[in-house]
Amino acid sequence: TAVMASETAFSDDDLRDLILAEPEKVLEDSELMKALIAANDRTLGGNIVDLRGIAMDRMEARLNRLEDTHRSVIAAAYENLAGTNQIHRAILRMMDPMDFTPFLQGLGT
Repeated sequence: TAVMASETAFSDDDLRDLILAEPEKVLEDSELMKALIAANDRTLGGNIVDLRGIAMDRMEARLNRLEDTHRSVIAAAYENLAGTNQIHRAILRMMDPMDFTPFLQGLGT
């Protein structure tokens, strides 16, 4: 059976109530925010420049670069930790032998 559009569609009041109940969901959705800003820009007219939108685009680009840098720093930290652990294991293995001959043999491996 076909579902009628009126059964699945939100009324304006329902949509408004949902947005007011959880506004952070709107703010977290970048596509929705871009659509809202674009709709606002269209209402301003062709002779008005919205510097707020330009500033938001630049801030978004800066945020994306910052997130990329953050991921790179985290990856480098994990690599450094792995290298440090490898060095610690090698030093502990060198400290294990009680005599000089096994120590020299350990250096050869």
